[in-house]
Amino acid sequence: MSLTDLSLSDKHLKMLTEESGISEQVIRERGYRTITSEGDLVQYGFSPAQRRVPGLLIPLHPTDGKVGLHVYRPDDPRTYENRGKRDSDRLRPVKVLKYEIPKDTGVRVDCPSSCMKKLKNPSIPLYITEGQKKADSLTTAGACTIDLLGVWNFKGRNEFGATTILADFDFVAWENRSVRIVFDSDVMYKPSVRQAMERRTEILQRKRATVSAIYLPNHPSGAKWGVDDWLASGHDLKDLEVLAQFPRPIPHVALPTIKLLDEPSPNIKRPLCLIGKYAFAATWLPVRTTQREVLDKDGNLIVHNPPLVEEKTCLFIVRSDRRVFTEVSDGQSTRPLSELGMKAILPEIIPIEKRWSTRGVRAFVQGKIPDPIYTFQQVVDVVNRFLDFDHSLGDQQAMAELVACFIMATNLLDAFNVIGFLWPNGGAGSGKTNLLIVVTEMAYLGQLILAGGSFASLRDLADYSATLAFDDAENLADPKKTDPDKRALLLAGNRRGLTIPLKEPDGPGKWKLRHVNAYSPRLFSGINIPDPVLASRTIVIPLIRTADRDKANFDPLDHTFWPHDPPRTGR
Repeated sequence: MSLTDLSLSDKHLKMLTEESGISEQVIRERGYRTITSEGDLVQYGFSPAQRRVPGLLIPLHPTDGKVGLHVYRPDDPRTYENRGKRDSDRLRPVKVLKYEIPKDTGVRVDCPSSCMKKLKNPSIPLYITEGQKKADSLTTAGACTIDLLGVWNFKGRNEFGATTILADFDFVAWENRSVRIVFDSDVMYKPSVRQAMERRTEILQRKRATVSAIYLPNHPSGAKWGVDDWLASGHDLKDLEVLAQFPRPIPHVALPTIKLLDEPSPNIKRPLCLIGKYAFAATWLPVRTTQREVLDKDGNLIVHNPPLVEEKTCLFIVRSDRRVFTEVSDGQSTRPLSELGMKAILPEIIPIEKRWSTRGVRAFVQGKIPDPIYTFQQVVDVVNRFLDFDHSLGDQQAMAELVACFIMATNLLDAFNVIGFLWPNGGAGSGKTNLLIVVTEMAYLGQLILAGGSFASLRDLADYSATLAFDDAENLADPKKTDPDKRALLLAGNRRGLTIPLKEPDGPGKWKLRHVNAYSPRLFSGINIPDPVLASRTIVIPLIRTADRDKANFDPLDHTFWPHDPPRTGR
């Protein structure tokens, strides 16, 4: 067989004849052509970016018999990164554009020239595949064939911009016709391809065609096979018909690879934590999402005008290198949580008054880091504004600095192995409760625990290593006045890693064991001093009723009396 007069390079000739099993006659009827000059592609409407030479030009023959568009297959195709995803190795997947279609050109259904007249005869079985090379390979094997430019490209848009079935299908006699749909062998492993096959089958059955799917096996090496590869390997149309008689195969899932780890992978379980060389801070911020385009269940692009606008609160993880990860990433200022490299297990949302604010996160990302010395002095000023340490352990300034050190240390819990407690002690009206309020207003997740607070809320706060302040601590000494679980959690040790085992309901009639973190900053207030065991890990701060009317009458919960802005405004 002489093919020397064809306008094809040796590489393209081998691709068509040996790799796809296409005959000389079908090659000539199609009009395949090797392109070596970019200028040859201009007349067909290809953009400068699409004119990558050399390549193979493939004319299309629509079912209406008119001149169709051209498809171009460059030897060195374009690629682009899917910036919204990452592979298991943390690299972005790369999409290869094997075939180029002129921009703004509508999709068409292609039919090899020798099959055109057979489309009107419903007694001739019809094969539907994807791509011109595969259609020409089937035609060489003796099949009547049409092909799509993509598995979903049996749909297009009409003059009104609506999605409809392509009019090219109207030139085919479907009623009582046997139709075989044959896509690549990965149809079982790509949901979108399988859905396209099922949707195409449904449409043709409504046209009263008898439709069956042919499921190609993979190559013996495990690689994907197209029908042209399968036919070129020595099979024929009879072998293909045999496959059409078999039911849809059940895919076999590969067994998982199991690796024994020395220790569990780290997870973010507290809103503020230190893992490896990075510190992580979690917050929940309000966002407004504007969605202009979406994909429907069939993979079609739907444009919303006006766009869909939604406001919601989303989890943000801020890393110490100023990288921000979130549930609704834009891929630019923020990254998706999947790129964090670990799971964020934070079932409870922090109250808004305790969260890091949008303003604070934005300032941190921009490199505006507060001066720790100035911050410390601000905390001291607030303590001095509301508390009087007359006749305490030291002078006013020293005691204010002591309390300020404790407040700032609550944000650095992961840097220590042991944390001490504070116990303001004094008679009625001495300012014990005010000291607890001042600390919890500025400490990490500060929470004033009242007698009516539930154990469940206390348990979840402790799991987040929140700063817990218990007023009227004398009740803790009396098991009759305090829930024993609450008492055990509040009086637990002050060392890293300590947990409290608790039984929790796990469905009807079932219980599970949960180890609740007990390592968190704590404060207690009481008229009496603590017992010797608790006193060994506690700094007792003596307080007396103040003679300073400003400190006695001003409520620390009223932030208008603060000498500086409350923490959250710049958190």
